Amino acid sequence: MRVIFLLLVWTSAAFAEDFRFEITANYWPLNPTGTVLTPTDQVDLKSDIGIQGRKSEALLKVVFKPARKHRLNFEAVPYRFNGANTITRTFTFGGVTFPRHLDPSTGLVVVPTNLLQVRSQIDIDYYFGSYQYDVVSNTRGHVGVVAGVAYFHAKGVVQTPTIVTRLHNLIISPAATEERSVPLPLIGGEFRYFFTPTRKVLNINGEVNGMSLGSEGKYVQGNLNAGVAVLPIVRLQAGINVVDADFHNGGNTRGFKLRFAGPIFAVQIHN
Repeated sequence: MRVIFLLLVWTSAAFAEDFRFEITANYWPLNPTGTVLTPTDQVDLKSDIGIQGRKSEALLKVVFKPARKHRLNFEAVPYRFNGANTITRTFTFGGVTFPRHLDPSTGLVVVPTNLLQVRSQIDIDYYFGSYQYDVVSNTRGHVGVVAGVAYFHAKGVVQTPTIVTRLHNLIISPAATEERSVPLPLIGGEFRYFFTPTRKVLNINGEVNGMSLGSEGKYVQGNLNAGVAVLPIVRLQAGINVVDADFHNGGNTRGFKLRFAGPIFAVQIHN
């Protein structure tokens, strides 16, 4: 421990805000909640299609700093959620009603036990590019304002197990897709504060970005972290990250209402 402490003291002068680029690789074990809106239903991620528990996601942020008060930021998150569930109610997703099945011998709608099971997958791609101006920038850290454009593409698929019924040479295999893409402008703020101006070893930092979409929803993202420098160009961080996303059409009949929250851990490299 003494050796680590001496290393941190010896290298503290090198830890500064004067960098050209910064890469932050995050591990985010988040808890996804929310609903998928269809013309007739609100399909719950947990109770209807079985997406529950913590999901391990990756978040990458890259910052280029061409001048002391100017930054160019880029973020990307590929969300991938898989689930399975035993259906306890009837709902419609992507134009397909679950659970339903046409018995070829009677022509009646029945619900076989094997079709009470569904598998689901929600894939979301999020990209955000922005410009940041640091209103405050000194030895204690910085406070900046951010403006940029994000792209949010969500696709949900729900299907029964691979069991088909042949009726007049027609294969009936319930599977359905809901999809929505939204480009949106975002504004916000970001800060980092070093507890001592000469020993830039410990810091707190955070950000918030968001935008109201009026009758079509909103998007808000925020995080708060504590960081420690372990090498002249490497920091470790831990904190909490929250996303509240609501994208739907004006009639509130198609879209996604999602909330992701959980602790977040990161390795940050700057030079």
